[in-house]
Amino acid sequence: MKHFVSKLSLEEVFASHEPLSYPIFFEQMVLYLTTAHDDKSRSILKLTDGTKDWCVTPKGYSLGTKINEYGGKPFWLLESGLVFCNQLDQCLYMQSQDSLNSKESMSSPRRLSILPSKQITYMYSDVHEISSEHFVAIVERNDNRKTEAENTCFIGLIDANNLEAPPKILVEGADFYSNLVVNQKSELAWVEWDHPNMPWDENRLRTAKLNEMQLTNVKTVQLRPDMTGASHCQLAFNIEGGLLVSVDFTNASGADNYWNVYQVSNTGNKVAQLTQEETEFGYPHWQYGDSRITSLGSSEVAVIGSDETSDTLYLLDSESDSMHVLYQNNSTLQHLSANDRGDLLFIETTANDRPQIVSIEIPVDKIGIESAVTNSKVVESKVVESRAAKPIRRRDNRYELPISLAKPINYPCKDGGSAHAFYYPPIDHSGNKSIEQNELPPLLVMVHGGPTARAYGHFDIQKQFWCSHGFAILDVNHRGSSGFGRRYRDALYGQWGLVDAQDIVDGIDYLIAQNLIDGDRVCIRGKSAGGYAVLRALTKHPNKFRAGACYYGIGNLATLAEITHKFEKHYTDRLIDEKYDKTTAHLQSSEYYQRSPINSVNQIRSAMIIFQGGLDKVVPPELAHEMVRSLTDNGVDHEYIEYSDEGHGFRVVSNNIDAWSRELSFYQSQLA
Repeated sequence: MKHFVSKLSLEEVFASHEPLSYPIFFEQMVLYLTTAHDDKSRSILKLTDGTKDWCVTPKGYSLGTKINEYGGKPFWLLESGLVFCNQLDQCLYMQSQDSLNSKESMSSPRRLSILPSKQITYMYSDVHEISSEHFVAIVERNDNRKTEAENTCFIGLIDANNLEAPPKILVEGADFYSNLVVNQKSELAWVEWDHPNMPWDENRLRTAKLNEMQLTNVKTVQLRPDMTGASHCQLAFNIEGGLLVSVDFTNASGADNYWNVYQVSNTGNKVAQLTQEETEFGYPHWQYGDSRITSLGSSEVAVIGSDETSDTLYLLDSESDSMHVLYQNNSTLQHLSANDRGDLLFIETTANDRPQIVSIEIPVDKIGIESAVTNSKVVESKVVESRAAKPIRRRDNRYELPISLAKPINYPCKDGGSAHAFYYPPIDHSGNKSIEQNELPPLLVMVHGGPTARAYGHFDIQKQFWCSHGFAILDVNHRGSSGFGRRYRDALYGQWGLVDAQDIVDGIDYLIAQNLIDGDRVCIRGKSAGGYAVLRALTKHPNKFRAGACYYGIGNLATLAEITHKFEKHYTDRLIDEKYDKTTAHLQSSEYYQRSPINSVNQIRSAMIIFQGGLDKVVPPELAHEMVRSLTDNGVDHEYIEYSDEGHGFRVVSNNIDAWSRELSFYQSQLA
């Protein structure tokens, strides 16, 4: 490989800055979740007043919920104090608000829920306070005497006065629950669904009333009786008790093909559609707690909408039936929240800098904008009068090195369809712009997980690392990715391992035709479902690649279906359009057999490096072990590294540094 000057170390990539998530207002300050790089990357909460910040999580505690394995937001600021889920025992704990204000000494948190036993562990999300001693939450019950796939989920009542009692079941019967919200009238709303659906396929919107610690008037809400296959997400109550929700539909066209925002009146007998855009106001539920909708007043609602390349913050007014742009910066926006003054918080990641917590003041009672929006709800370009968005935190970790900027591309596919991706040119830190050279660069293809996730074009220090070492990057949003409407997302169903692999190769061919890369020096990397795409690409298109890196990927679909966790137990059935049958899945006539890379290892012509977490319950180590044995038996050049203390997604800084150092050396040796 041509020598590139990189000033970006792996310590800088993984340990030099704090991740930021779930910012919320606390008095005149902002509370947010981040990581302390000591103690094996302990997850902690910090407060900032805009000039300095300090940890409010006592030593010995690390925040994290394991619900559905993917977890999500692990804390909730309630009237009585801050409730959080502790990673080690999965119990709920409370810190007083006075404790949060103390910068020097923190009292020990008070436990609110039952301790795990040798047999039973409870995991929590979406916690809400009913009284100072009673809380409702979504609960997952894990019985160690059974398999992960037999876990049960319910909405439960937690009695903090009785720490020996398990959560009381309020609602059960569905396989999964999410998006639990509670208003001041003790009215509840949530989303539930059953196998074989995933939450972005089809689910139910439910409401109920909490009376004397019992749920009454439980009912299902249909927003559009004329549509089928509704996928609800992003629930929120407005000040008057009306329910806000995003929903899209199966086999829909136009705006109905996208997650759009609806409002259900506080009486439940009136439904209004607040947006009718070919824009995504929702996101697949992989984790709990991400918020893209928040109420600002009796009729005003702030929402984040995503197009193919970036996000926009909008203001909706249900009374005037209007929609206005609040903030647009060609960036990615996440974790929206608000206070009762109309101030907003969100995480913004721009094209050229690390994520920041950003605030914007919305004088809700003084908006006074005459609606210039047509009946088709074309978005008005005028920005609502407000202060400019400003970063909450100090920019003491600003990224100063030259960067490679993402270029969005849409390219044709061999079957007549099209796919999306971002292209990054290599960058040399000895200069101030992307390399222009006679020698075309090698390509590193990146494939996201899910496979229902998506790639973004915002700044990502991990991508900058590879670009600074001479690689161009193709970050693929193959068909099946979210962010492009339901039809695009559902296009992978029945075609997993076929369409995504072909979209990857078509993207490579597109870059070759544009004379942007050296087609003889192509590497590919991916994690989880992206790791499966790596293995499929290497077995189906062996002559396209020089090397591949697979992080906790899937070599044998039958093994995955047999031993994976509950959340994705039937996901593969839909993805390959065959119901798993243990007696037939290993036959050559089965799609489970035909789509499993392990059965085509003899086709691989490139070297491989495989990484695995020993604690992974989503893609257990057995799958990696099977694949490694097959690579060895077929004489395929490979390396295998397993980290005994990692699960699905590596979190320990030293492990990530070790893995990436090995991966870089592996590529360099194969491309030399």
